[in-house]
Amino acid sequence: MEMKALKNKNTRRIRIADKIILFGIAIGVLYWILESVMHGLLFNRGNILKQLFPADPNELWMRSIFECMLIAFSFYARFITRRLERAEKSWQEVEERYKRLSEVTREGIALHDKGVLVDINFAFAKMLVA
Repeated sequence: MEMKALKNKNTRRIRIADKIILFGIAIGVLYWILESVMHGLLFNRGNILKQLFPADPNELWMRSIFECMLIAFSFYARFITRRLERAEKSWQEVEERYKRLSEVTREGIALHDKGVLVDINFAFAKMLVA
């Protein structure tokens, strides 16, 4: 049951990682449209539709650079999210291997944090009782 919940959580995270890129593109398009509206209405530079694809190369260049930066950041955020997901999965696998090993060994194993027992295996519990 616990593994199924972890699988669903990882699958959900993958979907979120993939949506980050779409979110970055959507924010870029929204910025482009708002910038056009602002130039058309506030600065009285003509029609809003003409401002969507301005004739001024400097304006077009600045909007394009900003859009590319947003998309690049989205790809980077997706990369970091997937890397974190892989690290968590790897950590869970190591933890699971440790638990299986500590359960089947005949030696007593105890984990402590500053003298306080955090985890013990069955063999160690038998040693404490005996």
